[in-house]
Amino acid sequence: MSSAIPPTTPQRRSMWFLIGRGLLVGILALLVIAVGGHVIKRFSAAHAARSDVAENLPAAHAGLAERRAAVEELVEPVLGVPQQSATRLHCDFRSMDRGWFAFSYVQECELVAQTLYEVGEATTGELRAALESVDEIAFPGHTSRSDAECPALRYSHGPNRLEHRHYPPGSDSSGDRNCRMPSTPTAPLSDDDTYLEPEALDRSRGWVISTHAWPVSSTELGCAFPQILFCRNPLNDPAIP
Repeated sequence: MSSAIPPTTPQRRSMWFLIGRGLLVGILALLVIAVGGHVIKRFSAAHAARSDVAENLPAAHAGLAERRAAVEELVEPVLGVPQQSATRLHCDFRSMDRGWFAFSYVQECELVAQTLYEVGEATTGELRAALESVDEIAFPGHTSRSDAECPALRYSHGPNRLEHRHYPPGSDSSGDRNCRMPSTPTAPLSDDDTYLEPEALDRSRGWVISTHAWPVSSTELGCAFPQILFCRNPLNDPAIP
């Protein structure tokens, strides 16, 4: 009877070398798939979000401009002629949740237009009462809202929201963050953005900022690849044209 010849030391080394090389190739292949999948998913999500913004932005500009002009005409007898105006694109991410966990992410963008009015020493009550006459047209479905020292004169909910917020004389120096006028950001989202410049205003006077919002796009992004246990946003920053 013949017995099997045990592998020699060189043969054992060759076998372990082949096994190790196979494992290394497998790990490298997984890394390539993970990195490649991540790049492809990131690119496709950004492309979809950017395309949606580009496609819908012209119509959003037109709709917002028409509504803004109509409201400005209605409130002019109360608030006067606008002192400054600005329009910017605002985009943010929202998770789509199922129970406690997110199963996808959405990029939502809107146009935000702001108009600044000087109202002198008029009180919030006086301004609110004067605006009652234009509520039905300028503020459909409005509600009154009071936020500490800087109340919203009128606020309408929904995607086409509209708010008139009163900043009484000297209110910007208070500790309430709602009373601080918005400042120009150091890194605007879009080159076409314009912003109010409240730094040069006379803070001894009262001001009203009218804020209009108009939806632009809502793009489902899915999850980052690879998805391990939890869904992660595939984008770090909003994707815009």
